[in-house]
Amino acid sequence: MNDALGIFVRADTGDDAAAGTRDAPVQTLTKAIALAKAHGKRVYACGEQYFEEAIVVPSGMEIFGSLRCDDGWKWDPTQNTSLAGPADTIAVKLLSGAGKTRLVDLDVVAGNADAQGGSSIGVLASEAEVEILRGSVSAGDAMDGADGDSWPVSATAGPDGVDAFANPSCGGANAKGRTGANNASCGSQGGDGGSSVNGKGQDGQSGLPAPGGYGGLGDNSNGSVTSCKDGHEGTPGTVGSSGAGGTGIGSISGDGYHGIPGQNGGFGTVGHGGGGGGSSYGCDFSAGGKLGGASGGAGGCGGGGGRGGRPGGSSIALVSIDSIIHVSGTALIARDAGAGGRGAYAQLGGSGGDGGDGVQVVVKSFGTDVVYKSCSGGDGGDGGKGGLAGGAAGGHSVTLAYSGNAPSIDGTVVLKHQTGGTGGLGTGNAQLNKGSDGLGQDMLEL
Repeated sequence: MNDALGIFVRADTGDDAAAGTRDAPVQTLTKAIALAKAHGKRVYACGEQYFEEAIVVPSGMEIFGSLRCDDGWKWDPTQNTSLAGPADTIAVKLLSGAGKTRLVDLDVVAGNADAQGGSSIGVLASEAEVEILRGSVSAGDAMDGADGDSWPVSATAGPDGVDAFANPSCGGANAKGRTGANNASCGSQGGDGGSSVNGKGQDGQSGLPAPGGYGGLGDNSNGSVTSCKDGHEGTPGTVGSSGAGGTGIGSISGDGYHGIPGQNGGFGTVGHGGGGGGSSYGCDFSAGGKLGGASGGAGGCGGGGGRGGRPGGSSIALVSIDSIIHVSGTALIARDAGAGGRGAYAQLGGSGGDGGDGVQVVVKSFGTDVVYKSCSGGDGGDGGKGGLAGGAAGGHSVTLAYSGNAPSIDGTVVLKHQTGGTGGLGTGNAQLNKGSDGLGQDMLEL
């Protein structure tokens, strides 16, 4: 072989500023590939050289290793060229296009995943025609998926209702009922207290959302002892729906492997507002009372559903996406897959606000105590707790994963894999919404 045929690369003493000839080799495969593409040449790499990089290979490129760079760049089948990709990066990407891409006498080692849920992939080909000869492709260990994220302890609580208002005389303004407490975060509102207007104690209003706590009855007796009613307590919200565990084998794309996360639990529903208290009106020649009712407390917001676990990463030696691939004389090795993450605990619903307190007025009428009172508002209902979350699917340990055409391998190919990663458990170690276990096998269609 001579300089006219290819670009020469040597990791120990090469220089990327060099011309890429036998006497002036470049140092990195990335630089060699760029020069080879620009000049329509092959790449020739020294054997027993350790290239610590990830490479992207255009279609139709040919890379040959196992060359003795200190002995006239002769081929030596006993010393393959090694390439080690960094963590969380596909070591070798083979791009789509015309022409056959060839990797010959090259040992590819993908780095162990470092990020949670990260995969380790040795070679990925997308819409390419590829031949891999006399080498090896090894994936590293994948990482476990992350558990679902936690919520703050509880959702927004409902504010308290307002205490009743008393005007203890017959004269002056009518006593208006207190306005219901409003939980603007989720739309729950306590009922307004009844007003004391035109000689009549009015009923309190119901809380929201409907059907909220009923308002208390107002007192219309205009007598010495009033008998209004407190507002009713709002009903609590309901628990959110449970999220399913992540099931299925996932998918592959040009970015790598994509697993199945656990589903989030549903939100709990909002607590209903408490009803407003009834009001009172009494007035005679020597005593009076105009008393507006207290307002109801607002309901608490529903809690957020538990967040689903994230999928475990996969260890895959060779990924083929709609490609035509032939492998011969090569070892394909997949290592440990990642477990799926667990579902997180759901958020508690917010507590309902207390209803406002009623008041009373005691006055003397012809030497006798006369009691006038207005009534309390109902408490708001607690928000419903969020639903349970699902665990995520475990990752796979697979030597050949593909979509479209199945790769062609002959009897000289060695395939090794480990077991798949375990699926993550649902919230509280639940088995019911556990994610599916990953697979350990030679070939897997995704």
